[in-house]
Amino acid sequence: MGSRADLAIAKRMAPATVAAYEAVEADLHDAFQYQRPLSLISPAPGPTGFDVRWTTCPDCGSPVLAGTRDPRRYCPAHAPTGPWRHLPAAAAPPCAEQDTLLDMPEAA
Repeated sequence: MGSRADLAIAKRMAPATVAAYEAVEADLHDAFQYQRPLSLISPAPGPTGFDVRWTTCPDCGSPVLAGTRDPRRYCPAHAPTGPWRHLPAAAAPPCAEQDTLLDMPEAA
């Protein structure tokens, strides 16, 4: 239930998903937001789609998401710069020792 700008960006980035929501609005004869049916919102200008794919960290082989603008992607422990660097280089533990969400034990 985002703002008009959020919905315009969603319409540009995920047109198939928005089309499914528009179909539900049409079936219900009612908009999800008061007097703001998705069919009346134009897509925002800009690049379309989420151009990402799974690749592996070239240092350790851990799976990471990369985009066409960033084809060589490292995991957080091996990223040379940028937002992936969570710890100073000397303090970054090796990937094999880091827990991930997939490694966490299930709640009893």
